[in-house]
Amino acid sequence: MQATRKEIEKHQVHLKSIRDLGENLKTVLKGKESLVEDKLSLLNSNWIAVTSRAEEWFSLLLVRKMRLFTWRKCWCPVVGAQPYRSARSGALDYTY
Repeated sequence: MQATRKEIEKHQVHLKSIRDLGENLKTVLKGKESLVEDKLSLLNSNWIAVTSRAEEWFSLLLVRKMRLFTWRKCWCPVVGAQPYRSARSGALDYTY
């Protein structure tokens, strides 16, 4: 999840560069400024939609992860699962 956030931040820098180029392009294309403005506006709205969906998915995954952890913590000892530390994340997990 952290890596994906860094990717979003990296793409946000690229988006700013594109906006700056678009502003420069409007000065070069006299009479076509509205076309450039429309494209930049579309790009911006799409960016907002994509990032908001990604944030929504991150939130849902985090809630799901916490529910799974709580379920494992409460029910795995009942069914006889043995706790162990995950080698990859170091988190407490259970094996059956």
